[in-house]
Amino acid sequence: MKRIILFLTCLLFIISPCCNLAAQEAEWEEIGGDIFDVRCILAIGEKSQDILVGNNGNIFCSFDLGKSWTRSFSLRGNNKNINQIVPAFPGKQTVYAATDQGVYASINAGIKWKKVFSGLSKEENMCTSLAVKGKTIILGTNKGLYISKDAGRSWGKETGVLGRSRILNIEVYPAGKKTYYYAATINGVFRKQDDGAWEKIYSQSDKADAVNDEQGNITDSQGYYFGIRYIKCDQSREGVLYLSTGKGIYKSVDGGDHWESIAEYGLLERDVKYLCLAAPGRLFAVTDSGIFMFNNSRWLEQTGSLSTGIINTLAISEQGTLFIGASKGIFKSVVPGGVISYGNKIGDYSANEPKINLVQQAAIAYAEVSPEKIKKWRKQAAKKAFFPVVSVGLERDSSDLWHWESGSTAIGQSGDDLLRKGKDNIDWDVRLSWNLGEIIWNDDQAAIDVRSKLMVELRDDILDQVNKLYFERLRVKMELAGLSLEDVRKRNEKELKLQELTASLDALTGGYFSHSTKA
Repeated sequence: MKRIILFLTCLLFIISPCCNLAAQEAEWEEIGGDIFDVRCILAIGEKSQDILVGNNGNIFCSFDLGKSWTRSFSLRGNNKNINQIVPAFPGKQTVYAATDQGVYASINAGIKWKKVFSGLSKEENMCTSLAVKGKTIILGTNKGLYISKDAGRSWGKETGVLGRSRILNIEVYPAGKKTYYYAATINGVFRKQDDGAWEKIYSQSDKADAVNDEQGNITDSQGYYFGIRYIKCDQSREGVLYLSTGKGIYKSVDGGDHWESIAEYGLLERDVKYLCLAAPGRLFAVTDSGIFMFNNSRWLEQTGSLSTGIINTLAISEQGTLFIGASKGIFKSVVPGGVISYGNKIGDYSANEPKINLVQQAAIAYAEVSPEKIKKWRKQAAKKAFFPVVSVGLERDSSDLWHWESGSTAIGQSGDDLLRKGKDNIDWDVRLSWNLGEIIWNDDQAAIDVRSKLMVELRDDILDQVNKLYFERLRVKMELAGLSLEDVRKRNEKELKLQELTASLDALTGGYFSHSTKA
C-alpha cells in the first residue's frame, strides 16, 4: 500500500508542471434549477449578483447569483421567445427585453415590465436585438431596423435595405465624442456614425465563390451556407470587431473597413453561432460542439464533458463570471486567467514522435503531390523536341503477272503458253521527323501548368489537415497529462480523442505516423 501511495505521489509531482493547462478549462456549476431552454442572460449590479434570464415566454430574476429565482414576466400565445435582455446604462436599473411580441422595459432591474414597442406586422413584432446608448435605442426585427431617440417613446423605421432585412444583432461602440453603431443582417454588416447614414462594410455575397440558392440564401460553390451569425465590438480596444459566420470568424482592427479570418486551430466547427468578450479582449465562441476560448493564437474548449444540451448564449459579468444559457439550464463558471504558454514542454510531449516536417513529407509522398513531380515533368517536356517522331510505312503490290512459253510446237502441250500470277512485292520505309520549335515551347507545358495548379491546391489542403491534426493531438496529450488521476471519465474522452487524431494522421501518411512513433 505504501508503495502505491509513493508511486502516485511521484506521478503527481512529475505531471504537476502541466496542471496549469487543465486549470484553463473552466469548472462549471449548474444554477438554473428548473429553468430550461434559456435563450438570453444578463448579469447586472455592482457585484453582478443580479441575473436576468429569458426562456420560452418567461423572464426570471435572481438577486443572489442564482441561488434562488423569481419569475417576473410572462408572454402568452405561440410566438413568445425572449431573444435578448440589455441594460440601458451600465450599473443602472433600467433594462430592455427584445421578444417575439415587441420590446418591454423595466426600471427596477426586471421586477416589473412595460411594453414600449409593437410592430405593425408579425415579422416586425419579432424583435431580435437591441443596442442602447443614452436615450437612443437601435432595435432589430425580423423585418427591418427601428430607431428611438427618446428612450422608446417614439420609433422610426429605417429605409432601404435595413428597412426590410432581418436583423441578427446590433452592437454600439462609444469612441470619445463619437458613437458607432453596427448591424449584422442576413444581407451583410452595416455601420453608421452618430446620426450619419448606414453603409455596408461586409457582405458574404462579395466572396469569390458565393452564389444564391433558390431560397435566396448565400452559399459557396459546394452549397454550404455562408450565413452571417453575430458581430461583437471589443469595448476595450477602439476599432476592433469580431464577426462570426458559417465559414469562420473574421476580425477587423479598423472599425470594419477591412476583415481577415482568425486562426481556427482547436475550434471543432467553423460555424460559430455566438461571440462574447471578456476584458481584456478575451474572445469566446459558441458552437454546436461547445464553448471555446481564444488564447495564444488557438482555441481551447471550455465545456469539456459538461452536459448542457444546445447552448444558446453566453454572458460574462464585469467581475469575470461566465454564464451559459442552454436547453438544459443555466451554468456558471469563472473566466480562466492568464495566457497559456507551452514553452519547452512541447519538446517533451513530441520527443518520441516524428517532427511535423517529417509528417508533412510523408503525407506529400503518400498522396504523390510532391513539387519534384512537376519539375520532372517540365524537364521531360523540354527534351521532347530532341526526340524524333518515328513513322513506319508498309506497301504490298500483288499485280505482277508472269507469261510462261516453253517453245514447243506440239498441239495440246501441257503447261505451254500460260499467264501466271507472280510473287507479291512488299515495300517498306522508316521516316524520322523533328519539330525543333518545341525546344522553345510546346503544348505540354500548358497542360503541366494546369496540373501544377491543381496539385498545389491539393497539397495545401493536405498540409493544412496534417498541421491541424498534429498540433491538436499534441494539445490533447498535454491536457491529458494535466488531468487528475480521479477524473476517469474525462481521461477516457481525451484518450479516445488521441486515438482518433492518430488514426487520421495515419490515414494521411499511409501509416507513417504510428510506424515512426516510439513506444
